[in-house]
Amino acid sequence: MALIRHTNNSLPSSKGSTTMLVKFFKYGSGNGKSAFAYLLNHRVHEGTSRVLRGKADYTLSLIQSLNTKKKYKSGCLSFEEKDISAKHKEEIMDLFEETIFPGIAKENRNIVWIEHTDKNRLELNFVIPRVEISSYKAFNPYFHRVDQRRFSLFRDYINSRYQFSNPMDPKKAQTLQLDDMVKYSKNEHIKKLDAYLLSLIERNALKNRDELIYELKSIGYEITRIGKEYISIKTKDTKAIRLKGKYYKEKWDTEPEKLSNIHTILKALQGEIDKASKYNQKLFYKKTDTQLKTKKKRRPDTSHPTKSILHTPKEITKAIQENRNKNKIKPKG
Repeated sequence: MALIRHTNNSLPSSKGSTTMLVKFFKYGSGNGKSAFAYLLNHRVHEGTSRVLRGKADYTLSLIQSLNTKKKYKSGCLSFEEKDISAKHKEEIMDLFEETIFPGIAKENRNIVWIEHTDKNRLELNFVIPRVEISSYKAFNPYFHRVDQRRFSLFRDYINSRYQFSNPMDPKKAQTLQLDDMVKYSKNEHIKKLDAYLLSLIERNALKNRDELIYELKSIGYEITRIGKEYISIKTKDTKAIRLKGKYYKEKWDTEPEKLSNIHTILKALQGEIDKASKYNQKLFYKKTDTQLKTKKKRRPDTSHPTKSILHTPKEITKAIQENRNKNKIKPKG
């Protein structure tokens, strides 16, 4: 499966930088009405909400025809920019669909895209019924523990390709979370301490958290507690203060995997998509030898590409009901 090929010509000339984030929402157990009521509410008349791709009625009917507890997955691609070109929206949606439907043919998957522009930024919202249409088997578009890396690579590739700033860029990391220090009267003192430590780090005088802790002790601070994400300090004149931020974490000296080169990111993303594609192919389409011997059914005619596509809600309901009836156990006698 080939992804969008990267060329220098595809990079837009950007006057400023923006960031694209991928968000998945926790909702998905209901019949879908509330999701569409929110996505296509008064904003449609105000001109800040519109369907970009897909059919909302069809997607809602498909969701409502499912009898599983989890019926759909929703989320959005959120941009700092107020808007981007229609061409780039299409390209980003195409690649997202390749990323979230690996190994699943277009006629066997469903998604609707709804644009929001009312929050002074662009949001490309999506709703996906949790079903593979040809088999009617449950399909989970996003399982965080398994799929997080694939979508992180998607985010990094999009931000790099379109010259959006990366939200994971170390330059965006706050060295000290001062909002945690509001209740203390020594805020300015903490700022100066943080600036002092940062200057040592930038000169490579401090290379890890152990050296930072040693430095704090050497300039008169008592370390009261050390956690994975923080260091608590105090002096004889102050209460204990918790320092949280990039350089107070346990493993800040261990650099994360660097994928700064766009072609390297794309190669890694392609690898993750291929791996997920093999899993979905096996789950939905490939039968074992035992299954083939047990169930001697004629293979569906795929010579006509539209035969596996369900066009209307009535066809969906009818097809699912027929499928259930086939699997019912007939009473004896």
